[in-house]
Amino acid sequence: MSKDMRLRNVWARIAGRTVQNVRLATTEETKDAWGREFNGSVHVIVLDNGDKLYACRDPENNGPGAFLFLPGDNTTAFMF
Repeated sequence: MSKDMRLRNVWARIAGRTVQNVRLATTEETKDAWGREFNGSVHVIVLDNGDKLYACRDPENNGPGAFLFLPGDNTTAFMF
């Protein structure tokens, strides 16, 4: 499957879902995603179907990154 098709499949899986929780990732979750702990520094968005979104520092998944929150009313942006 091409990278473009995989991306479209992921988008389709995320589209229309509801965010159930935004929280810090557990130690076990960071070990699953990156093979080691990142204490208190990884945010996770949990969807209603159990899927989880993590910010990565780059496309090679070399570690956790930051989310950019940009409000729809164009007020101050915030990184977390």
